[in-house]
Amino acid sequence: APKLPGLRGFSQVDKQKGSDDDELRVFFAVTLLRGIVQKPELETFGSIRPLLDTPYLKQIMTGERFLFLFF
Repeated sequence: APKLPGLRGFSQVDKQKGSDDDELRVFFAVTLLRGIVQKPELETFGSIRPLLDTPYLKQIMTGERFLFLFF
């Protein structure tokens, strides 16, 4: 990933890998699932709290990776 001036290597962007077609398909599928399995906030997608946990989504894609692709 190209480094942007001023980020000095501390950015999460530096730690993430690029996406491929398969990962983007999974991302769009998870985005559609989020419309069915509703959560109070976007950040609760990767929650480990028992009340908000959705184990099958974590098996498909981590919450951190989903949020990185989302934003």
